[in-house]
Amino acid sequence: YISNGRHCGLVTHTGGGASFLDDPHRMRLLRYKFHLTPYDRPGRYAYIRDQQTGHYWSATWSPVVTTPLVKMKFECRVGMGYNRITTEYNGVRAEMLYFVPPDDDIEIWRLTLTNISKQPRKLRTFSYAEWAVWGVVRDLHNIDNAATCARYAYDDGVFWHTTPNDVGATIVTATWVHPIGYFTSDAKPVGYDGSRDHFLGAYRDESRPIVVETGKPTNLCANGLYPLGSLAHDWNLKPGQSKTVAFQLAAGWKKPPLVRLIARYRVPANVDKAFAKLADSWTDRLATLQATTPDNKSNTVVHTWAPSQVCSFASKARAVSPV
Repeated sequence: YISNGRHCGLVTHTGGGASFLDDPHRMRLLRYKFHLTPYDRPGRYAYIRDQQTGHYWSATWSPVVTTPLVKMKFECRVGMGYNRITTEYNGVRAEMLYFVPPDDDIEIWRLTLTNISKQPRKLRTFSYAEWAVWGVVRDLHNIDNAATCARYAYDDGVFWHTTPNDVGATIVTATWVHPIGYFTSDAKPVGYDGSRDHFLGAYRDESRPIVVETGKPTNLCANGLYPLGSLAHDWNLKPGQSKTVAFQLAAGWKKPPLVRLIARYRVPANVDKAFAKLADSWTDRLATLQATTPDNKSNTVVHTWAPSQVCSFASKARAVSPV
């Protein structure tokens, strides 16, 4: 779980999971398909495409699960309030860090690519953030209007999700509210995709999107489609060189505060400061109780695992549920 008590998310070991703001039933940000196959879809993904060969894979292994694990070095480190997933494949090291800053209602995905081969690499990445249509029951039940009611726009590197949300129980008791969500990055994209179905292609799924396969973004974003946050970025890496891009996912009720968030977290130093503050907050929290026993595993339970679980159970993050 990544959470500051308001913006909350469930992140699996391969980048899957949902996000919500305050209320998981009425303010779901990311869609997640509970109990369905294939498991653990969708999620917070970054596809990596070799522009010279056309071969592509995922920074978090999933959803391009055809990548053989015997040929990929994979690690997921579940830390205090963050997940860090690292893969090494095809001469590229990819590190994806997911966390929520303590002070701001925003989710950060920081992707770092390193060329660990001896040749220059030309890569193109595609993010994948599949929006829910806020109310999770409506999103699950109303297959006829979840997409047609969607209001979605792209402006200068930012996707704006402004679909109205019905928080009533029936048509008679419907109460419409107007939340605002956005998805962006701190690097200028070379293209974008705002439609899930156009990004994936007919009769395809997250494991083989047509846009990633061809390497050509559609630059399509319009109302009445299943909204998606996919930004394409080009990476030209010399041997040993690393580059980083930080994605932002957030929601609120008024646009000006969100615009300020975008500007704040497009500064890499502010992302670093937010992650450092998250680490410090957990250091202070865990220092409340320290114990030493002859069993190092028991020490780990007392010092980290048990307090972490207690905080998760007490947090709104534990309220992630399909209904």
